Amino acid sequence: MDRFLADGILCTLGIILNLVMLKSFRLSKRTYDEDRILRAFVQCDLSICVSEVFMCMLTYLPSHKNYWLIVIVWTFNYTILAVCAYLWFLYCVLRVVPKKKINFFRLKLLFIPIIVVFLLTASSPFTDWVITVDSQGYYRRGPLYVIPWIIDPLYIIAGTVLTKICASNKLRYRFFPSTIMLFMVAVGCIFQNLSAGMVTIGVSIAVALVKFNLSLKDEQAYIDPLTGVYNRQFMGDYIVDNTDKMIGIEFDLDDFKKINDTFGHLVGDNALSTFGQILREAAGDQDYPIRTGGDEFVMLCYTSDMKRVEAMVEEIRKKTESINEKHKDGYQLAFSAGIAAAIPGGKNDIDTLLHRMDEAMYKIKTEHHLNK
Repeated sequence: MDRFLADGILCTLGIILNLVMLKSFRLSKRTYDEDRILRAFVQCDLSICVSEVFMCMLTYLPSHKNYWLIVIVWTFNYTILAVCAYLWFLYCVLRVVPKKKINFFRLKLLFIPIIVVFLLTASSPFTDWVITVDSQGYYRRGPLYVIPWIIDPLYIIAGTVLTKICASNKLRYRFFPSTIMLFMVAVGCIFQNLSAGMVTIGVSIAVALVKFNLSLKDEQAYIDPLTGVYNRQFMGDYIVDNTDKMIGIEFDLDDFKKINDTFGHLVGDNALSTFGQILREAAGDQDYPIRTGGDEFVMLCYTSDMKRVEAMVEEIRKKTESINEKHKDGYQLAFSAGIAAAIPGGKNDIDTLLHRMDEAMYKIKTEHHLNK
């Protein structure tokens, strides 16, 4: 089979897989930043596959008519592939690093290698550093051809290593199948560089994305769709008997029924979503925000440092008050919090800890009503 025809078939498969992935995305006001990045990642890979199909079509045109088109497409391919790899790294960062710990300035600096790739490939008509296109329309690799093939995998490797480091410390990222992407990109890069330039990287990423999306379905079973925190199923499956060194905080939104009755359930849902976001941003490396039902949440913290947990509650309270000053929905978001710790040598299953948190919450609410 003609190599360019085989390339066209592979890239068409990549286009189909990416279109299927894009169709599965449902963006809304509650869509998280990392999900938007993942969508952009899919769009970039779709662009790679489309441009590769276009490149295959160019090979059947007279060479004197397609020289500049080939150079432009190659520059686009190399640059968008680097952007694609960077987006994967960015997606991994947003998924596994608490937002308050992310250094966004450094993330911007990490975009510089992509500019280098663009400048190198854009200089191809004037230098032979990366690629040269001969009079017949075929390209040849230059001495700096390897640079993009080093930069791009480094982004993928860095993202994968980051998720593995976080996964070793957190139950909540055990579902994140980052190794799939690394494996498929490695296969695509090796095959493309050993097979006389046959384009496989785009379709390799597309296959990885499909498998990745299927794997994430397991995680979605443990995420509350309204608030973005974990649900009771997660707590039951992963933290049932692992509470020996744990402090739990139970949150109950004050007068939440009044918010629903006065402003409607859509505003009530927005209040729950807002509080879920506050909990997610406050959670540290060993903290698990969970919605247990209705307007009730818990934060399970693998720590014995009560002062740190109390400081977290105060931070959440200040963040809630700050949001009350900014939003214009008319309601005031407030909560009561009950804190309980595992008892050394005692019964420390999750149900016992939840019962202790309930008792602490009841005591707080009783004192609150008496002081009114």
